[in-house]
Order: sequence, then structure tokens, then C-alpha cells
Amino acid sequence: MAALIDRTSLVNRELVLGGIVTSIREGRTKRDLPFCVAKIEDYSGSGEIPLFGQDFVQWGNYMHEGFFLLIKARCVPRKYNEEILDIRIESIDFLNEVKDSLIEKFTIIVPFEVFDENMVEDLSSIISSHPGKTQLDFIIKDVSENIQVGLTSKKGGISVQNDLIAFLKSIPDMEYKIN
Repeated sequence: MAALIDRTSLVNRELVLGGIVTSIREGRTKRDLPFCVAKIEDYSGSGEIPLFGQDFVQWGNYMHEGFFLLIKARCVPRKYNEEILDIRIESIDFLNEVKDSLIEKFTIIVPFEVFDENMVEDLSSIISSHPGKTQLDFIIKDVSENIQVGLTSKKGGISVQNDLIAFLKSIPDMEYKIN
């Protein structure tokens, strides 16, 4: 989303944007037509996407605070003023509906120091409650010995859910990668 600030490098490129709608400004144009400007945030920052005219009619219902969206768009020069660059939306999906097909592999990096029976049981319980198609890998690392071991789950995949991410963030030095 932060890349939307300087649009000159994005001209005529396909954009794939994902994030959470954090605010909406709605109003009326000089010709009394409705519009909205959605502020969307991701890990890189935030950007705004204005919707006017037919874009507002077609995509406006997706623009509500708290919605997680995957937006496919293109940065194009405005029809009557080519110096102004607009984001032209081509499709919008709810991120939760498409994430499993987009995330190919989820890797959990476990520090050897926190690797114990309780942590394994808790993690196993969360993972088993969210079966899915995403490949699950583990890296057990011992920083003091500079050793790491990679493992791949053979039981099946997972569906990455918020409670798994929250659990991983709650354990000091636990990391994860989405590939």
C-alpha cells in the first residue's frame, strides 16, 4: 500500500494489494454524485483508493472499516488529464476467502530454547483444528550452537488462521514465514 504514494513507477502495471480497510470518507461530488475514499493498510504502510462514478457503484460495498481485502488493480493515467494517475480496480475479493489458495507454504521457526512438550501440544492442537491445503514446514534452530533443522509436515496442510498467528506471536523469539 505504501507504494501507492508515488504512482509514477506503477503506470500500466498490474497491482495486487492486500490489507485492511481502516477508514472511509464518503461525500458527494459537485454534481451531487456519491464517492468514497478508502484508507487501506498493510505491513508496508497505508494508501488511499478513491472511488467515483461507476467504480463507486461497482466496488463501494467492499469499502467498510475492518474488511480485509485483496484488490487487483492497474495504475492508469486519467482520461482527460494524463498527468494524474488513478488506481483502476479490476477485482476485489475478501482476503479470508482467497488466502488459502494464495499461501503455498507456511514455515514456523521455533527457537530450541522454547521447544518443550507444552509448546508442542499447544501448537499441535491449533494446527490440527485448522486443516487446509497450505504446506506446513518447521525450522528448529539453536542460535547458541548455530544449528537448525528443517522439517515438513507429512500429515497434510493447514489453513492459516488468526489464532495460529496470535499463538506464534505470544511466544518470545518464535517466527513464521509465509511463502
